[in-house]
Amino acid sequence: MRRQLSAALIAIATLSEPAMAAERNYTIRGEGWFDTGNDRFGRLPMREARLTLRDNGEFAVTLFVRNERYLVRGRWDRNSRSDIERIDINDAFGQRASGNGSLAYRIRGGQPVRLELDGRTDDGTFHATIVDPAEGETNDRERDDRRNDLELGRGNRLTRAINTTVQGSGTLRLSGIRDGRLEEVRVRMETNRDVRLEFSQPTRGAVRAEIVEIRDNRITARVSEMYGHRASGQVVIVMRDRDMVDRINGAGGSEGGSWQLDFAGRSRRDGGWNDDRDGGWNGGRRDMNERGNGWLRQDIGPSMEFDRVRVLLEEDRDALIQLDSRRQSIVLRGRWSGKGDVVRVELTQVNEMRARGALEVRREGGRLRLVEGDGRTDKGRFEVRFSR
Repeated sequence: MRRQLSAALIAIATLSEPAMAAERNYTIRGEGWFDTGNDRFGRLPMREARLTLRDNGEFAVTLFVRNERYLVRGRWDRNSRSDIERIDINDAFGQRASGNGSLAYRIRGGQPVRLELDGRTDDGTFHATIVDPAEGETNDRERDDRRNDLELGRGNRLTRAINTTVQGSGTLRLSGIRDGRLEEVRVRMETNRDVRLEFSQPTRGAVRAEIVEIRDNRITARVSEMYGHRASGQVVIVMRDRDMVDRINGAGGSEGGSWQLDFAGRSRRDGGWNDDRDGGWNGGRRDMNERGNGWLRQDIGPSMEFDRVRVLLEEDRDALIQLDSRRQSIVLRGRWSGKGDVVRVELTQVNEMRARGALEVRREGGRLRLVEGDGRTDKGRFEVRFSR
C-alpha cells in the first residue's frame, strides 16, 4: 500500500449515523496486528477495534493501529447459527474492496472476543486480527476444574497431537453440496498447528486449517481449504476431554462461495436430561429433534407455522431451540434449568435480536412432547407453542 495515499486511506473515520436500522456497538481491546502485505511497512500492532453491526446487515469497524485509524465496511451474516459470524468486505480505507472475515463471540455474555479480516483493494492486500485476552470469560467458570485437567496446550500449539473420530450430527452449508448433513468426523490436530477435519458420513470431504489460539477447551483454527476449495474463515473446536469433541462451529468464504459449519458430537453415555441431584447431568449434552405442529405469533410481523423443532441442551446450561418450516428457521437461545422431564429455558436471544422471556420444554417417553412459552424482543411480544 503506497505511503502517499495514507492521508486519504487512513484518515480518522467515524461511523455514519444509523438510518432506520437498529445497531449494536462493540469494542474489542487486546492483542492484534495489521498487515498491508507490503514489506516496507510490515506488520503493525493493533490494540483496539470498534465495531458496529446493524440489523439491516451493514457492518463497520474502525481499527486503531498505532496513531492512525482504518475504517472497513461490509456486510455481516445475520443468519448465523453459531458463535461465529461471517463478514463480507466491500469498502476499506475509503476504497472499493473485496474479501471476508469472521467475528467470534464468547459462549456467555454475547460479547465479541476475536475479529479477523482478509481483504484486497487496488493498492494490495491487507489482513487484520485482534483477540480479547481476558481470561475465564469465554467459558463457564463452573467447569474450570474439569478443564484444567485438559492441558490441551498453550498459545497456538498443542502439547500432544489429537486424532479422534466422533459420531454426532450437524450441517455444512456450501455451494455445490446438496445434502450437507454430517454424522461422523475424524479430527486430526498436530503439534505443528496443522488441523484436518475429515467428514465421512453422509457428506464426504475435508477441511484444512491452522491453529491460531488454544484457550481452555476451545481450539480456534484459521481455515485454508474447504472441501477441495481454497477458503478463509475460522473453525472453533470445543473439546469435552482430550479425546472427545463436544462441538465444531465455523464460518467463512471460499472459491465456491460462503460456507457455514455446525457439528455437535454425541455424548459417550446415553441418559436422561438430569440425574436426581439439583443441576446434575446424566449423559452430557442432549440434542433432540421432533416432528409435530407448532406456531410462533408476534405483535409485529406475520405468524409462522412450523413442523419440526430441535432442542439442544448443553452441559454448561446453554440452550438452543430451533423452529423449522419449509421456508425459514428461527433460533432461540438461552439458559436452561430443571429436573426430570421438564426444563425451563430463560431466553436471551431470538435469531440476531436480544430477547427476554421463558419457554417450558417437556418430554414424554424420552421424546419431546411440548414446547411453549412467550417472550419479548425490541420488535414486540411473541408466543411459541409446539406439540407432538
